[in-house]
Amino acid sequence: MKKSQIKAPALPAKEIDVPELGGVVVVRGLLLKERIEYARMYAKDNPTDPDRFDHIAELLARTVRDEDGVFIFTVAEWETFGAAHYRAAIRIWSLAQDLCGFGGEEEKKSESPTPD
Repeated sequence: MKKSQIKAPALPAKEIDVPELGGVVVVRGLLLKERIEYARMYAKDNPTDPDRFDHIAELLARTVRDEDGVFIFTVAEWETFGAAHYRAAIRIWSLAQDLCGFGGEEEKKSESPTPD
């Protein structure tokens, strides 16, 4: 196989209509480095950690863009948006989770131990 025969990789992306933002935004997957950084934050999520939900706004800040590819909000702005529009924020976050491969069946399969 030659490099010319290999299709260039592309991040998964999906448009989502968010009336609370005034229209459609693009949610995209994470780059490898971003995915590893986020996974580290996500891994610390446990019921006794007071900062256990910090990763939600962080993922939104890293994945949600406008039609020109510009990030919509900072982490702090997503926190404020989510306070006012909780259901919308969780709906967008759920899509971002899916596009990044977190929490789905494929993620569970890849993390489960395989017998020797």
